[in-house]
Amino acid sequence: MMGFMNSIQHPVEGCAYLIYIGIFVRWRYPKQWNKFLDFVSAASEG
Repeated sequence: MMGFMNSIQHPVEGCAYLIYIGIFVRWRYPKQWNKFLDFVSAASEG
């Protein structure tokens, strides 16, 4: 995995890979994805 990460040559390429991973995780594990989004979301006022 680290060898793959070291082969990224441009920041846009790295962002694209993060988006691809996010899409895959959202598609494959929707409940865990929603739990993750709840965990990283800001607290709502009220």
